[in-house]
Amino acid sequence: MTSTPDPRIRQLAEAHYRNNATATSKPWNTLDPSIRDYLADKAEAWLRAAIEAGIAPAA
Repeated sequence: MTSTPDPRIRQLAEAHYRNNATATSKPWNTLDPSIRDYLADKAEAWLRAAIEAGIAPAA
C-alpha cells in the first residue's frame, strides 16, 4: 500500500517556482515533468524538516 503524497508538497514547489519566476518563465503546468519532480523533491525535504522542527503540523 502506498501513501498519498501530502498536497502541501506540490503547493510549496509551485509557490517556490512562482516566487522565483520571471516574465519569461513558463507556467508551472507546462514545465518539464522532471523539473516539477525536482522541485517537489526539494519541497518535500523542506516540509519534512519543518514538521520535525515543530513549525509545521504533520498532515
